[in-house]
Parts: sequence; C-alpha cells; structure tokens
Amino acid sequence: MENLEELSPQLAKILREKERSETPDYSKYRLEAASRWQDAVEGGDFAEYLVDILKKFTLLPRADKQWRIVASYLALPTALCAEITKWDIPILFSHGNSGSGKSDLGKIAAIIHATRPIGSGSSFASMRNEITSSILRDSAVGDTPGNWRNGALIWEDIDVSMMLRQEGLVLALLKNGISRTGQITIAAEAGTNLSFPVYCPKYISSIHAVYSHYACRELIRRVIVIQHKPFHQWLESDSSEFYGNVDPSDLFKLSDFDWDGFSEEFEDYWRNTINLERFAYHAKHTRLKRKHGIPDIYWNICKHLITVGLVCEFWSSLDEAIKDFKDYFTWHDENVASQTGATQRLLKEYIDSLVESQLKNQEALRKLGAKEIPPLELNPDEITAFLKQEYARGTLDTNITPRERTMVMNSLDWFIDEKSRKWVKR
Repeated sequence: MENLEELSPQLAKILREKERSETPDYSKYRLEAASRWQDAVEGGDFAEYLVDILKKFTLLPRADKQWRIVASYLALPTALCAEITKWDIPILFSHGNSGSGKSDLGKIAAIIHATRPIGSGSSFASMRNEITSSILRDSAVGDTPGNWRNGALIWEDIDVSMMLRQEGLVLALLKNGISRTGQITIAAEAGTNLSFPVYCPKYISSIHAVYSHYACRELIRRVIVIQHKPFHQWLESDSSEFYGNVDPSDLFKLSDFDWDGFSEEFEDYWRNTINLERFAYHAKHTRLKRKHGIPDIYWNICKHLITVGLVCEFWSSLDEAIKDFKDYFTWHDENVASQTGATQRLLKEYIDSLVESQLKNQEALRKLGAKEIPPLELNPDEITAFLKQEYARGTLDTNITPRERTMVMNSLDWFIDEKSRKWVKR
C-alpha cells in the first residue's frame, strides 16, 4: 500500500477505511499456526505411529500388562474381521474417575476412524444409524461381501439407565454386536421387521462399572476393561517401562493437533498386501492354537486382538500374546468379574442383619412346637433408604430404579406381599 503520510489527509482516511473493511485471508495463517500430528508422532507406519501416540498422549496404569491389548484393539480393521475371520469383537470399556483419562482411548479411536464420539444422551436410533453408516459402504445393500468398511462406535459417559432405555434395546445392541451374525431387529411399517448389522469395535467410557450391575451382567464375558486412575493416585505397581519416568506435564493433548490424514494411514495399512497376507497367516495359526490355557469364553474375544497385534508386531510371538492375555484375564476375574452382583451381595448382607432377630424368634417358636411360624418381613422404606445411602457413599456405582430394586430383591427370594405391602421371604 502507498505511504499514507505522502497522501492528503482525506485520501489517506479513505484508504484506511477500505483496508479495515476488507476481511483478511486467515487460512494461510491458520495453517502456519497449526500443529500437525506429524510434528509430535514418530514412526514409519500406522502401527508405529499408534504406539508413539499411546506413549505421548495417554497414561495407562499397569501399561506393561495392557498397552499391547489396547493398541491391538485400536488397530482392529472391522472389514477384515467381518469378511475373513468372523470372530467375536469384544467391547473396550474404559472405566475410571473424572480426570483419569478414561475418554482418551475413544478420542484416539475417533481420530483413527475419522468420526466423533456420541454423547450420553444419544438415542438407540442414533447409535444404530452411527454403526450402520460407519461399517457399511451402502446401507441399502446391507451385509454383503465387499460392502464392509472399518467403522466403530464410540460412546462416552454412560450409566446403567442408558443401557436399559427403550426396553433394553441399547444393551441388546452391545451384547449382539460382538458377534459377526449379531443384528438388531426393530418393528417397521405394515407389520414388517428391519434388521441392522451391529458388528464392530465399540469403545465405551464411564465413571460407573456398568458391567458389574446385575442387569448388565451378560457384558462381563464381552468386555475388555481398562481401568484408569488419576496419576496422583498411582501405586508403584501402576508404573511401567512403557512410559519410563513420564509425568503428566510431559504429555501432549490430542486437541492441540490437526489429525487430518491420520485415518488414511490406518486405511492404507490394512490395504497393504503384505499386511493382508500377515493377517491371514496369523489368523490361521491363532485359530489352530490348542492348549493355550485361556477359558473358551475369553479365547473367543481375544483371537482378533492377538492376530492384529502380531501383524502390527506389538507382540513378537503367539505365545507372548497368549501370556499377556492370560495375565489380563486373571486380573479380570479378580477385579472385574468378581464385581458382578455387587448390589445383590451388599443387599443380602444388610438383609441378613435386619432379619437376625426374626430368625431367632422363628427358631424359638419351632422348638415350642408352634403350628404357625410368621414369615420373615422387611419394611420397603428401609431397603430403599439403605440403597440410596450406599449410592451416596459410593459403595454402589448406580442409584437403582424401583424396577431394578424389585428385580434384585426377587433374585434374593424376597417378594412384596399384596396385603401387608412388605417384603416377604419365600
């Protein structure tokens, strides 16, 4: 622009106003200011990039025991699983308190699959549509050879009530969705039904151990649970060689980088004929493996992860992968599966303390030869107050509904008497 000092004041004023009225082209400055993922992530291919992302963007407790399992899940190619191996795909459940980093794995998955996590308020229909659009190239064609693609469902901040909404359709979607033949069928117009495939990796994060709730107990054998905790709560056993002496302040934030093009790295990796040949090779040898020492219910959900992890060279051998999974499922049985029925156990202990005097009275009457023994009874208000108290204390992860309360009481052989309106033991 001309030197305004050499122009007349009136002309200089006009030129300044014109300059202010024009919108600058910010695009080139935005690109210059952006941090590309290549600025932080090192490696020669997708598998190496993924390991570096886990090291620089996440903090997993006990990482030496579980980073390979996590990486293998993140690298799962849905299309190959659907069209070649057809084994079960488990659910990856990230569980931890607020600020523990539990949503990080879902965010990485969203970057890999070029999608977005769905929120806790999402309806069953939106979840179904999200899965269908992500795993099928043409939803009208449906589950046919060549129509599958590498999709995933990422669901954040869930609780039990969300799993049970719409008459349990959401829970059914998750249970059925691990199987290659798993579908969800809904009623359509004119008395017809519509079926939708729901087979794909599913990433779930929550502060609630939903899988331990009695209404969701069937998820126990379908989930890979990754426990997260804030770094200041780590024990010495949570540290690992994988991270070394890393501190939270050393980590990058996923949101600070432009991840454009990273999903193409994932797709290219699984289009590579060498990787496809290796996938077929390792799938065959995993399928033929015997005497692996892993219970069948767990072996069915880890075969895909083992195959993918061997292709990506996260493990150097099938035996090494099996050892990691044996260690994981030992921990799973002690820390995850044992939580199933926590509400029932807690409530049973409380009820036993309440009816202790009644049981003694019944025994005394029997010794006296009484013909009629009064049944054991409980005040419904006491049961309701106890469950609310335990939820407030954090002993229970969920504040169960009246319907759920009835279900758990019935499972303990307690039923409401229509006349007295009290819980009666049968």
